[in-house]
Formats: sequence, C-alpha cells, structure tokens
Amino acid sequence: MTTPLFTNFPRTSPRPRRSGPVANQQAATRRPAPPAALRSLARLAPWLNLFITPLQMAAIGVLTTIQYMETFLEFMRWVQSTRTRPVTFSDCSSADVWDGLTQEYFEYLHELGALPATGSKLLAALLHLHPGFGVKIGVVFPRAARSLRGWHRQCPAQTRQPLPFLALCAIISFIITTLNRLDIGLCLLIGFSCYLRPREMSSLLVAQLVPPLAAGGLHFAKWGLILHPSELLIRSKTGHWDESILLDSPYLEWLPPFLEVLTRGRDPSAPLWNFTHELLIATLKQAAAATGVDILVPCYNSNS
Repeated sequence: MTTPLFTNFPRTSPRPRRSGPVANQQAATRRPAPPAALRSLARLAPWLNLFITPLQMAAIGVLTTIQYMETFLEFMRWVQSTRTRPVTFSDCSSADVWDGLTQEYFEYLHELGALPATGSKLLAALLHLHPGFGVKIGVVFPRAARSLRGWHRQCPAQTRQPLPFLALCAIISFIITTLNRLDIGLCLLIGFSCYLRPREMSSLLVAQLVPPLAAGGLHFAKWGLILHPSELLIRSKTGHWDESILLDSPYLEWLPPFLEVLTRGRDPSAPLWNFTHELLIATLKQAAAATGVDILVPCYNSNS
C-alpha cells in the first residue's frame, strides 16, 4: 500500500552536533541565517527529509532552500487539486512524470499571467530534491524546459532600473552628515561604482582592496578590488573567482587618500568595514526614506 505524498509526515530525530577544529572553523566562516528563516526551515525539514539527506540539503543556503520548498509545495498543492486521487511517491519516481506535471503546471501559470521566474525556480527545486536525476534541466525535463523557453519569449524578464547617481548622492549625503557614518557612505559609493551586490560590499576584506603599483604602468595606476578570491573558497553568484575591478570612475578621483587611511597597518584578513551587513541595509533604507528615494529592494544596482 502506497502512502500519499502529503500525509503521515515523518518525525526527524535530532542529530548530534559535531565538534572539533574542522567543525568549529566551518561554523565560524558560515554566514548565520536569520531566525525567521531557521524557523521556516525547521517547519519544512520533514518534507525535505522525504527526498534528500541532510548533507544534500546543506548544498544550498537556507533562504534558497526555503524558496525552493515553498515553490515546490505550491506546485504539489496544484497537482493534488487537479487529480482524482492522491499523488503518491510511486507515482513520482521518475523524471518523466515530473516533466509531464511541470509542463501542465507551466501552462496553468502562464494563463494566470505569472512570470516565468516561478517555473525556473520550480525546475531548480526539483533537481535539488532529486539529485539522482542529473544536473541539466533541459536533459532531465525536456518538455518542461521547452515550455519554459516559450514562456520566457512571451514574458520577457523584468530588469531592475539602476538608482540614478544624483539620488545616490542624496542618500550618501544624508548618511554622512546626519547619521555621521562616513564608512557606510564610502561603501555605498564604491559599491555603486563597481556594480557590487549588497553582500559583496559588506563582506569585503582589507586584502581585497588593492593599492596602485608604481611599476605596473597606467593599467595599475588606480586602486582596485578583487572579488571572490579563490583563497576564501566562495564563488560569485555566476560561478567566477578572482574578479578584478578598477576604481577608475571619474567621481572617485578624490577617493585614494581615504582608501589609504582605511587600509594602512591593518591585517589583510580583517573585514574592510566595521559595520554589519544588516546595519548597511538598515542605514540605506533609513536614508532612502528620509530623502524620498524609492528603493524597493536593497539591490540598487542594475546587475544585482
């Protein structure tokens, strides 16, 4: 007798916590998840354990896991509502079954006017929950992938508009003069110039800010940034390492003396800024509200 997919959820027993130098080092470098996200993950854990092991679950971040599971569960609620009998594990044991179900679901979402990003997230969630299927969406789910391609053609992706430079100047002026946070103002200016994501800005290390090299010629006459150094073992969102960016924007010509003071005599492995990511985002939102600048999300650059 098969068990319906959404009944009799198993209870997960607590696992012993590991200790030792390796575990302590990993815990120290891991970015803590927000408490609300951890509570959501605990609520979804019994569902995740039906598909993957704890180590496979840890292959992606907590917030991404929650987004995947919420998208997947919404999809399964639609599946159950459109079937005459409960869907069981034996019904969904192959990629071909998921391929057919997602293809139907995409047609349904398209008729509702939903954006194709939901479909992309669902296919990624299915691959995460079924690592044995493979890694290439187009190969594992050919029909759904083709439907998604047509969905994208009919609903082009919506890009965020970058923040105008004058609006950024108003925000930075408020942060420096009213909140007395020169460091956050410099961080935002450098991030805007280099098209950095908020987390990339706030997590910079002293060693990632590279001074000019007198013997290097004109190409090395400016300060630069090295993003996602390979020594940290953290790739960029697009999978790249050791990306270099020159701070050569015309509105940064006055910046070198500040950068020298910021890095002089400091440990290369120390954080470049003395504030947290949460404080950066809160300050940015406070300044935007005070200056009347409409920022819907903290990612104020066009590539964020």
